[in-house]
Amino acid sequence: MKSPSLFIIVAIWLMQSFSYCSTNQQEAPLESSKPLTREPAVAEIKERPKVLFNAAKPFEIISSRQNISRTSSSNDTSQCRGWRITKETLSRIIKSSEPIDGVLWHHSFDVLPCVIKGVISQGNRDYQFELNAGSWMYIDCADTTLIFGNFRREDEKYFLSAADKE
Repeated sequence: MKSPSLFIIVAIWLMQSFSYCSTNQQEAPLESSKPLTREPAVAEIKERPKVLFNAAKPFEIISSRQNISRTSSSNDTSQCRGWRITKETLSRIIKSSEPIDGVLWHHSFDVLPCVIKGVISQGNRDYQFELNAGSWMYIDCADTTLIFGNFRREDEKYFLSAADKE
């Protein structure tokens, strides 16, 4: 176990969380006569409005670089040597890609070790992105990750594996 103190903290937090949910009775704290109070409900917490990346709106590619992903369904990184995409082509691919969900991503796309990582700017916000040679990409928007797939036949030449269209 790498961090026993973290394990203990998480265990205590879980026990406290489940004790609030498991009973309607509130016990008086040992050192106080005040009743226990719960954290505010999720609806009571004001959230900041989420600003998500929109491929249909203007954006700028701030940086991009070739990379090798450790999380891949293929261990053959030799296929990555010749895979290159210019910033202009990358911009067109992003614009023509479609939002997809995890199920479609899982069933229609290969996860290859060849990726392009970078930063996109849109509306005074920067977003991390990663384009996979398997015809898909993700864009991180704070606490949300958007997944896009490219199904265009004319874009297949830019990838090492095309999307399964069945």
